[in-house]
Amino acid sequence: MEYDLTKKLSTFLDAHLLFQLVDFAKGYPEDDVNRAKADILTQTGRCDEAIAACQNVARDTSALQEKKQKLANELETLRVQCDVATQYLNAKKEHQQTQPAATTAAAGSTPATTTAGVSTVPDDVDEEAAATSEAESQAKLSFTFAMLREKINAEIIDAMYRYSKLLFETGQYKIAREYLAIYAKLSNDRQKTLSALWGILESDILSQNWAVAVTDIAPLKEEIDSNSSSPVEQLHQRAWLIHRSLFVYFNQTENRAGLVDLLFDDKYLNAIQTVCPHVLRYLTVAVIINRRRPQTIYQLVKVIEQEAYTYRDPITLFVSSLYVKFNFEDAKAQLSLCEQVLKQDYFLASCYDEFMESSRACIFETYCNIHENIDIDLLCNNLGINPESSEKWIVEAIRNARFVAKIDSANNQIKMFSQHTNAYRQVMDKTKGLFNRGIEILVGINDSRSQQSRRGGAAGRGGRRGGGQQQGQQQPQGQQPQQPQAAQAKPEPVAV
Repeated sequence: MEYDLTKKLSTFLDAHLLFQLVDFAKGYPEDDVNRAKADILTQTGRCDEAIAACQNVARDTSALQEKKQKLANELETLRVQCDVATQYLNAKKEHQQTQPAATTAAAGSTPATTTAGVSTVPDDVDEEAAATSEAESQAKLSFTFAMLREKINAEIIDAMYRYSKLLFETGQYKIAREYLAIYAKLSNDRQKTLSALWGILESDILSQNWAVAVTDIAPLKEEIDSNSSSPVEQLHQRAWLIHRSLFVYFNQTENRAGLVDLLFDDKYLNAIQTVCPHVLRYLTVAVIINRRRPQTIYQLVKVIEQEAYTYRDPITLFVSSLYVKFNFEDAKAQLSLCEQVLKQDYFLASCYDEFMESSRACIFETYCNIHENIDIDLLCNNLGINPESSEKWIVEAIRNARFVAKIDSANNQIKMFSQHTNAYRQVMDKTKGLFNRGIEILVGINDSRSQQSRRGGAAGRGGRRGGGQQQGQQQPQGQQPQQPQAAQAKPEPVAV
């Protein structure tokens, strides 16, 4: 299908993440989608789902049955080897289950006098009590991390890595994440630690634990930057992180601004322009939705224009038409195509309404910035909204954009007042302080020269005074030093 990026995205995703996109795919024949699902699941350890998918397309499942039995045996063997880590995790879970009840009981028994609903307990006391409670909580843990570190060895650590990886492959993402978190703390192998961080992030994504997945990006980003791998490998790892961050930020609405910050980072913007220019679609949507920082629009326009020869779609063309060509008819046409693109995109389908509303606001603000008298019917036509119910929308848009305008209902127009300072006034404001600043610089230069001349004179007087003292001569106090006369040249002897 036109504008579908599933094929391009698949280059940067593993089978587990790619399955999410294929399962969402719209507009394709059902038989093709089912075969694609069977192909992808066969590459993973999710054997039960793979067997069902293969049966759905009439494929032989004997190999998958054998693979399922083999994985079950390996899991049991590794589970026994990782028994120490399992004890620690079980003790931690039991402690977390009992902790809320203990905290509630302690809170109910804590004396605290209040006046009009305001607690009189000092803040420092609360902090000390919290620190003490945390220390006691760790002490009550029956199997601590320090005890785990004492009992563990290199073989158990290696088995833990293989066990967590196998758990992930079989689709047990939450359990795999727990073992990977322990392995990342205990391992000294940089490459496997980096691999564990990737597994932690993907486990949280596949478990739809978005709030925690947001916090997984920063340590992984730091590890990629500090890893001693080649620049080319770092470039590809940044591209992989970009694609995984799409899962996180487009499902975590309140942190969507973090996607803009990540993709506008110089290193990651370089990765987009070099390896995956199709990510410009998602960067564009994130910037338009996050309209609280309008300065990013101009940075986005620059990038889109630079990469127009490598990637274009209705979303990037909408920005180009609106902010480069100021062609509102073309922008309206591209916005109508954006509806189709958004609805069939796995990441953007959830923000369809938000994007369309923000895009109309962008058209409105740009239109108002270059016109003084605006016909409401013509504006509604460019915005694609109903003129009968447009007045409320326009009033709200004017208020949000902080424009100075009024609606002339008699003439069905919007009258815009000057939004920009007069050019002469701008020059006067910018040059207002130049004269005073020039005087300050001139005075500073004169003071500097005076200080240098005084230092030079003092140094000269000190040198002459020192020489006179050595010869037993001292200048009387209060008299000015006499200038030394030029020594007369001695006559050369004349040969007779």
